[in-house]
Amino acid sequence: WSVGETAEHIAIAEGFLFDLSTKAMSSAPDPDWETKTKGKTEFLERALLNRTRKVQAPEPLNPGGIAMTRDEVIAKFKAGRAKTIQFAETTQLPLREHITAGPFPVLDPLNAYHFVLYIPLHNLRHDQQIAEVKATPGYPK
Repeated sequence: WSVGETAEHIAIAEGFLFDLSTKAMSSAPDPDWETKTKGKTEFLERALLNRTRKVQAPEPLNPGGIAMTRDEVIAKFKAGRAKTIQFAETTQLPLREHITAGPFPVLDPLNAYHFVLYIPLHNLRHDQQIAEVKATPGYPK
């Protein structure tokens, strides 16, 4: 992906992941949440920051079908990030007790907390990707 495609992906993924957190919160609290999600926080922290393993984005997040201008990407990212930060700073909800499936079955189940945590980890992953693209000989084309 180009830097622009990666930026579009990040901007759209912010809302997508936040919506997965909301989806998890709409489910009843799972009394076995600790057992079902044990080790997932640490796994996400390791896996998302490790770019040696490439992952195909879910279809709604694939930048091949996205056509946003630079200004649209920036505005979408800022709006989504403001919503995420406001929620993270103010929520008193028991995020860990609510679990659901995510975009990658290998990670399931994840809880609402995981999807909120996923957002900055996902951004860091793609920050690394942007740095790789910019380090490519001949950049920019």
